[in-house]
Amino acid sequence: MEKVFVTPPYKPPLPFPGRHKKELADKYRAIFAKNIKQVEARIPLVDALTHIPNSQKFLKDLIMEKIQEV
Repeated sequence: MEKVFVTPPYKPPLPFPGRHKKELADKYRAIFAKNIKQVEARIPLVDALTHIPNSQKFLKDLIMEKIQEV
């Protein structure tokens, strides 16, 4: 018997991939904001956040949002 190659079904690319990237970033920003409220440390918060490499961008965004609110 010969093996027959069956092609996988066609999956079209996303029409607007940038829109989904923004939704994903918003989701992670919300998760980060929720988790940062639960942080309890005996060291200054800024020092603790500098040790977390991925939080720098979100921290900057949060600070800028707070500044714009004032």
